[in-house]
Order: sequence, then C-alpha cells, then structure tokens
Amino acid sequence: VLRWVRKHRPDVVITIERDLLDWFVAEEINVPGDLGIATLHFTEDKAPLSGLAMNTELTARSTIDLIAGQIYRNEYGLSPQPKTVILPPVWMEGDTLRRASTGPAAGWKP
Repeated sequence: VLRWVRKHRPDVVITIERDLLDWFVAEEINVPGDLGIATLHFTEDKAPLSGLAMNTELTARSTIDLIAGQIYRNEYGLSPQPKTVILPPVWMEGDTLRRASTGPAAGWKP
C-alpha cells in the first residue's frame, strides 16, 4: 500500500482499517495535508478517521421490529418475498480529510 501511495499519489484512500493511518503517519505522510483517509465502517475505535458509521444499533432495533412483526403475524419459514432493512449511514467528520474548497479545484478549466 505504501509503495502504491507513493507512486500514484492519490488524494484519498478509502479503507475499513485504522492501521493505514498509523502506517502513513509512521512513514511521515502528512494526513490529511498530503493524503486523506476515509473509512466505510466507522466505529469508536477507528477515531480519528473520517467516514461512515453504519448505525448498527438502529439496524439491530429495526431487525428486531421486523422479526417481532413476523412472529405477531404467525409467519414462519422462508418468506416468498424476503424483506430488507436499509438505513442510511451517518457521516463522522474525523480529522483525516481536508475541508472542501469553495472554489474550483487547482488546474480545473471550464
């Protein structure tokens, strides 16, 4: 990963692991100045990463509601029409991304 980052110099790396932040800092890569890091699965132990928290507690509650409804309706076995619970994630600001600029990106031409 470090070799790839040095070669390709991306603006942001998206990960699910906090370890990347530690590797980049140990290699003296300025986060977020030179490289931003975002996670697709934020949990408290991944702070100070910026990224998406999947809101697992609300998902668990919604799943229990779904199951309780099935029990109430005396539904059992595999459903001929499976149900899915989808809840939007919550953005956690963190410290690993630069603030968006209000003007056009450097080098951008209309």
